[in-house]
Amino acid sequence: MPEKMLNLETLAGGGFAERVNQAIKEVMENISDPNTPWKTKRKVTIDMVFESKEDRDITNIDIVTKVKLAPKESIHTKILIDRNLDGEIIGAEFKKAVTRTTGD
Repeated sequence: MPEKMLNLETLAGGGFAERVNQAIKEVMENISDPNTPWKTKRKVTIDMVFESKEDRDITNIDIVTKVKLAPKESIHTKILIDRNLDGEIIGAEFKKAVTRTTGD
């Protein structure tokens, strides 16, 4: 029987550390994105499910990382909806025309 506890850096051939590092990177990218609210809390969850047999010699571990990020802030626009001469539906983004007058 090994005398050491599990090393999280080498667990699953380094896959555990790789998944955790990737999840943390996603959180940091989301925090630095100016299109997300700064105040929203982000979260990394690591689920480790241990499953043994009756003899308890070997245990399987399933590892899942989950990331909860702040959503991107919504953007808004308006569209015009109409039908063409064939009766098919058509749409186009509505953009207000800006008219300038010169003060001659």
